[in-house]
Amino acid sequence: MQIWSTNSGWFQVFKYQNNQFINWSNNKVLDVRGGKDEEATPVQMWGNNGSKAQIWNVVYIDTADKDRTKGFNKDFGFHINRPFYLRSRMPMKRVAECHGANNVWLKRWRKNTTAQQWYFDEVSKTLKNNHWKSHSLDIQGNGTSNNVRCTTTNSRWWQLFRYENRFIKNERGKVLEIQGNVDAENRNIIMHAPHGRINQLWDVIYVDEWKGEPGKGELNEDFGLYVERTFYVVSALNDGRYLDLINNRNMVIKTSNGRNT
Repeated sequence: MQIWSTNSGWFQVFKYQNNQFINWSNNKVLDVRGGKDEEATPVQMWGNNGSKAQIWNVVYIDTADKDRTKGFNKDFGFHINRPFYLRSRMPMKRVAECHGANNVWLKRWRKNTTAQQWYFDEVSKTLKNNHWKSHSLDIQGNGTSNNVRCTTTNSRWWQLFRYENRFIKNERGKVLEIQGNVDAENRNIIMHAPHGRINQLWDVIYVDEWKGEPGKGELNEDFGLYVERTFYVVSALNDGRYLDLINNRNMVIKTSNGRNT
């Protein structure tokens, strides 16, 4: 199908009937090629087969619903236009960061770093970055690569992700993963077939609910210890010996001796 100068030839005359656009002469109907519900799939004329790819709704502009600007999109699993962090469930709880409007990697949380914040855009149905607002989470190479990046929004299938059972899942079934199961700074984030290990599990934590990391003297609930508060490690064995360091390397238990080791 194409747009052409008006000439009223039979190939430009259509009627709308039973939710189909039907050519007046050959009775072929407007059809989404291959029945693929993907951004930029070509549209064609085809024999009437009654499939959903040939069914259309006419929505007049004066009665059309406006795009929602807030609320929860249950199909994609995100709140609309509400910035959030994608926080890994690996021990260091790092977050996904868009670096230089291109690569996406794992980083420690930093206060007020908007490149670490994402939001679901109801219009494009993509995960946009809160620093580069014209850029969305994207599978490189038009979906042919496993590498993940942040690039100009286009709403093609390689930019459509759902949050489902702690997975960030693309339309084609692959999920967001920390490469090599390595919990380290600047580690690449990629796409991989789901296997359920911890390097594929993410928490979506909205910025307005984020408590930040505990400061000095505060309890880190994930690790069970107070931050920057010096302590001894004492054995529960009868003599209550202390964990100690010898030869600047080896750990042993010893009677309390007041040493910093």
